[in-house]
Amino acid sequence: SVKKNIRESRRKSRLSQQEMADRLGMSRNAYRDIEQGKTKPAAFLPGIKNGGKSSSVDMSVAAQADIV
Repeated sequence: SVKKNIRESRRKSRLSQQEMADRLGMSRNAYRDIEQGKTKPAAFLPGIKNGGKSSSVDMSVAAQADIV
């Protein structure tokens, strides 16, 4: 699932939810809602494709590249 892929990508990057949220330019609560599947990533990150593995891959790349 998307939320599982997003969480696994963050954990592989050894980032807390706050650190990931900071790198993506959003609040920790907004990021948490994405990770828990309450909100779709595209609602906060229009450039990310909605659904599937592309979301988690794009978020992982953003974390590793320190993109805000």
